[in-house]
Amino acid sequence: MSDFNQTPDVSQNNNNNPQPNYPPQPNYQQNNNGYQPNTQPPAGYQPMQPLQPQQPMQPDDKKGLAITSLVLGIVSVLLCCTLWIGGICGIAGLITGIMGMKSTTGKGMAIGGVICSVVGILAALVILILGIIGLSLADGYGYYY
Repeated sequence: MSDFNQTPDVSQNNNNNPQPNYPPQPNYQQNNNGYQPNTQPPAGYQPMQPLQPQQPMQPDDKKGLAITSLVLGIVSVLLCCTLWIGGICGIAGLITGIMGMKSTTGKGMAIGGVICSVVGILAALVILILGIIGLSLADGYGYYY
């Protein structure tokens, strides 16, 4: 401890800026005390294998058809009372749904689109038939002026 409390000896320096004399730094050496780190994995563990490059994923074009079918099927059910819009959307949804069912990723949406399209087409046909029947029966019960 007495080494750190010494005042620097300025008389040895010949220049005008006195530099303090610091005690020499201890020489640090890495001492493992005979210990060698184990570079082997523990028993039962396999070393990691390097990652293999994967093939890039290619987009599935049929998934777009399945989404289109589902949207058109829902629109055909909602607009079945307009007959023409509901029927045309139902037919288009049915066609795109059948084409979309050939996909591996969007198969569920395509099936849902086909079901909604068929329901929309059937509902439009029922409303058309009931309208024709209603108009044919109402013809005889009109008002005479």
